Amino acid sequence: HPNVHLFIFHCATNSAYESIWLGTSILCIPIMDNQQDMVQCFEDAGVGRWLQKYDFTSEILKQTIETMLNKEERLLREKNIKRIETMTKLHGGVEHAVDLIEMFAEYGIKSLVPINNSFPFYADHNYRCVCNMTICFNWIKLLFRRCCYCRRTIIAHLKKQKRKLRESNEQII
Repeated sequence: HPNVHLFIFHCATNSAYESIWLGTSILCIPIMDNQQDMVQCFEDAGVGRWLQKYDFTSEILKQTIETMLNKEERLLREKNIKRIETMTKLHGGVEHAVDLIEMFAEYGIKSLVPINNSFPFYADHNYRCVCNMTICFNWIKLLFRRCCYCRRTIIAHLKKQKRKLRESNEQII
């Protein structure tokens, strides 16, 4: 409804997209982990705010609602929502879904792979994660080897000093 300026909910996917589609500000209280990621994206995009489910009180909720309904902040958020809403409507809808299904039926799985990329997005993401983990592992291994080398060098130096001290004590006796 056009008079709805704020939607308070737990940030389930369908409700979140519907809220953006209809141009309504979002105040989320996420319950599940995937909702946490979504509310962070909405906050980064400037279309809503969120509260931790265990940390907020009625006073914090009231202050947040008043802040979100403040004219300056509401106008800025409505501008951001309009931008996201336009992008969603441009790239969404039943017609677009039908076009994607027909394209997939005609060209197969390769139609979902970008031309400039040999991997689908999920494989590319996994590849980047594995590469980052490999780099981190190699750095840790290098640091460990250096620490072991330093330790051996220090121990050898201490043994050498101990041997010199023993020899000097024997000469004194």
